[in-house]
Amino acid sequence: MRQQSNCSVPRDTWDYLLSKRPFRDARHIQIVLKQARHLKRKCYDSLPFLTSMLCPHVVLPQINEQEKNNAIRMFNVVDNAIREGPFVSYLYCLEYILVRMGRQDVIKHINKIQCPKRRAAYKVRLDEIFEANAGPPITTLLRKHV
Repeated sequence: MRQQSNCSVPRDTWDYLLSKRPFRDARHIQIVLKQARHLKRKCYDSLPFLTSMLCPHVVLPQINEQEKNNAIRMFNVVDNAIREGPFVSYLYCLEYILVRMGRQDVIKHINKIQCPKRRAAYKVRLDEIFEANAGPPITTLLRKHV
């Protein structure tokens, strides 16, 4: 929901990004941040905010309050399901939830993990979590008319 502010990004990160202007889009900002080996905090979680500030020509999609609440509910499902074993990347989890919500338009404005093996493993794990929490199929919830 782009609730970050100027204060969410450290001064040295701002200075670095401002010295590398202009930017084409969110992906360009990501590439430049990945090249900044000297930066301690690259603030990938603030990428939509950074894009809005550094790429005024890019129209960013917005998530409404209902979508935000739905996403938080889904994050809670994941959080409650993972009590042991390997973790699932927050970045991939966010991407997965956005896809489940039908908000693929937001994905190009966030940072994503690149490793195909990790992505595949995370997808399997999240699919299992959501299948286990789906409840009975809707057809079993409908009354049968006699």
